Amino acid sequence: MSLKKPKVIFITPTLGKGGAEKNIKFLVENLNKDYDIVLIIQDNSNYKNNSIKIYILNKKRFIFSIIKILGLIKKENPDIIFSSSFHVNLFLGAFKFFRSKTTTIARETNIPSQRFKYSKTIVPLFLKKYFLLKNDIIICQSNDMFEDFIKYYSVDKNNNSLHIINNPIIRKSNNFNQNKLLDNNLISIGSLTPKKGYERVFNNLKGLNLDYKYNIIGTGNQLNYLKKLVYDLELDNKISFLGIKNDVYPLLIKSKLFILGSYIEGFPNVILESLSVGIPCIVFKDSLGGHKEIIIDGFNGYICSDKMDFQNKILLSLKRKWDCSSIISDVYERFNKDKILNQYKKIINDKLIH
Repeated sequence: MSLKKPKVIFITPTLGKGGAEKNIKFLVENLNKDYDIVLIIQDNSNYKNNSIKIYILNKKRFIFSIIKILGLIKKENPDIIFSSSFHVNLFLGAFKFFRSKTTTIARETNIPSQRFKYSKTIVPLFLKKYFLLKNDIIICQSNDMFEDFIKYYSVDKNNNSLHIINNPIIRKSNNFNQNKLLDNNLISIGSLTPKKGYERVFNNLKGLNLDYKYNIIGTGNQLNYLKKLVYDLELDNKISFLGIKNDVYPLLIKSKLFILGSYIEGFPNVILESLSVGIPCIVFKDSLGGHKEIIIDGFNGYICSDKMDFQNKILLSLKRKWDCSSIISDVYERFNKDKILNQYKKIINDKLIH
């Protein structure tokens, strides 16, 4: 007779193409061998997986989903509930008052002190802290996120509910860049929003004496503004906005360098994807997030400090013959999916035992 597997409910507002959504997909598709997985998606979704029970609520806002979610939790009676969304994380903390025996896991996706510089919230800090810390396990994606969480919420550094688990390389590509391309192709992938820092990248590129082609994959509320900025900087013959692509790898492997201009990040999947095909990356020293832990300065990219340094690192990067095979081996050794999955399994199993 087979033992009954522990049941884990995953709650996510959406299941689009963002980093948090990719990681939810990764977890539900890989943990279902060891756990009975139930996936609750707040909005409309075309996601299908025959080995996972899926509930699609078709609600535009989380607040309108709460009653249905509570009903599904009662119906499914899970051992663990997992969320990777800030508002759902707060909900789970409040939920603990009514069902304290159910383990809740809240995965943070942003640097806490910076989160609402780029979005609004009506939840006061003391309530955010109060409800968030009611969760049994809180997962931070990077050291920056962990340290900021402790400072922002005034938490003891030795709090045993806090853990750091990096994001994994979710997809393995059989193709990779051998650094033999003649063209100076640059690439960025990410939403066109203020926190992604495209404005400073474009301004830093102004005056760079170099022939290059810079492709940007993504869309967002800054699209028209950034297009005008590119035109005003007279860079429109070099910078192209390509919109959303279902598969970014064909463009990645034709590129020589990835640029991440973000002011804040969690643990960017795009950097892992780029390194996994041998593409070195440039990131900024003054930004917060896991990208500075991924990049080893001078080995798989550069961490730059200002406009002059940025321009020098671009020129240096494009002249160098990078050791693509070593870049690929290193990133798979540090962030392969089996290693990350085992970290999640250990946290879950330890909590189930105790």
